[in-house]
Amino acid sequence: MFNKIMENKKILYSIIGGIAFLLVVYIGGGLYFSKHFCPGTTINGRTVGGYSEEKVKDMMMSNVDNYELTLVTREKNKETIKGKNFGLKQDWDDGVEKLLDNQNGFTWIAKLFSGDKLSTATLISYDDKKLENQLDSLACMQKENQKEPVNARISEYTPGKGFTVLAEEDGNTIDKDKLLKKVKETVDKTEDTLNLEKAEVYVEPKVKKEDSKLKNSVKKLNKCVKSKITLKSGSQVETVDLNNFKDWLTIDDNENPSVDEAKLAAYVDTLSKKYTTFGKPKQLKTSYGPVVTIGNSHYGWKVDKAQEIKQLREDILSGKNVTRDLNYSVKAASHDGNDYGDSYVEINLTAQKLFVIKGGSNVFESDIVTGNVSKGNGTPAGVFGVTYATRDAVLKGDNYASHVSYWMPFNGNIGMHDATWRNKFGGIIYKTSGSHGCVNLPLGSAQTVFGYVSKGFPVLVYELPGTERGLSAADQAKVNDVVNTINAIGAVTLQSEPAIATARGKYEALPAQAKGQVTNYAKLQQAEASLATLKQPH
Repeated sequence: MFNKIMENKKILYSIIGGIAFLLVVYIGGGLYFSKHFCPGTTINGRTVGGYSEEKVKDMMMSNVDNYELTLVTREKNKETIKGKNFGLKQDWDDGVEKLLDNQNGFTWIAKLFSGDKLSTATLISYDDKKLENQLDSLACMQKENQKEPVNARISEYTPGKGFTVLAEEDGNTIDKDKLLKKVKETVDKTEDTLNLEKAEVYVEPKVKKEDSKLKNSVKKLNKCVKSKITLKSGSQVETVDLNNFKDWLTIDDNENPSVDEAKLAAYVDTLSKKYTTFGKPKQLKTSYGPVVTIGNSHYGWKVDKAQEIKQLREDILSGKNVTRDLNYSVKAASHDGNDYGDSYVEINLTAQKLFVIKGGSNVFESDIVTGNVSKGNGTPAGVFGVTYATRDAVLKGDNYASHVSYWMPFNGNIGMHDATWRNKFGGIIYKTSGSHGCVNLPLGSAQTVFGYVSKGFPVLVYELPGTERGLSAADQAKVNDVVNTINAIGAVTLQSEPAIATARGKYEALPAQAKGQVTNYAKLQQAEASLATLKQPH
């Protein structure tokens, strides 16, 4: 019994001793870890269990002194910058001390199973400019090593596929400001690696292939490719379809299909050159037989380029089949053959003759008097369209105002009208006694012509040597006599007055159409002027 009691006492003493030992160990550990970090503790990701404040600082100091930061690029390339190259150094505060003070050392046993993950600002400093220079020197920052990102975009037209969305391209251009910010954050934590992809420092494409506007634009473009425009000009036809405009299609600022203005304008310019006849010389088979070429053309078809560009753009974007005429700002009678067609007024200035051609047949002709060539008022040759036709007009000039019953202008203020103040037409009256530029007609002729013409009716005016209507033999003899009489005046003296008066009288007695044939009329005028000077008192 006694032995058993003694054995139990030993066990009790052992238990008490063990408890005492454990208590001493626990208390000793608690006291130790009041000055050291508990097991399993990390600061800023680094293990510091059992480290005193000084040892932690020494570790941090060592980290700073030997600090290197490795940057991993998008291509998995690695580049390193060293802290010593940008003046990295440690600046202490009480952060580590506070972490240690806030720790309960007597919880060290629990920390064996679940350590604390602590963090504190690692107070470091460095030269910002040197750090920036270090980054600028990296290979990944060199322009020749960088590729700009490419936005998602619309492909060129591909047969069988149409227009599609091309995916964006990331490139590897780095945003320097973002990189500098991320590097500073990493250095401040003295972390040794920075993945540039994860740090999101790359310049990213602004438009991705999932962009709904881009997809919608492709859908609209593929509608446009169905357009087919048939342009008619008389018997000639121009077809504008995908073969023409597939390279013209673009997208505007609002992501809507548009047409390249320059390419569209260039195409319309080719149409204009082909179908515009306005301003181009005209060929006319005259009523006298020969074919003449008439320049000074103010008649014909003129493609309205601005309107055609506008409408063709609309037609292309419509996605429909369209058949229409070309747009013209000036129109003529016919697209095929001569643009003036087979109905027109023909005026032969040389023969002083007017013809009305209707449906290819000569339906009327008349003698006329055109502009006075001796006074510089000759009627211009050319091709024109009647501006308008009206009754009872008053024609006004610097020193005249004449009423006419029929007024048909075709070249500015030059036109066809009756001239009741004349009793003769045709011949060579126009050379010395012509109009101010208009085409004078007998009243009946003007009335007839008025019945045929209207706005735009073609008027072709030309000269045709060899169609002059000459003088009679008697009138030609009178002209020859006048020429000889003028030549006989000789040197002008006061005694020349009778001879000069005789020459003037014979000239004035000539028929109007004959006066233009007096080739030395200027000599008579000069003799009269010289005589007048001699007769002035001295």
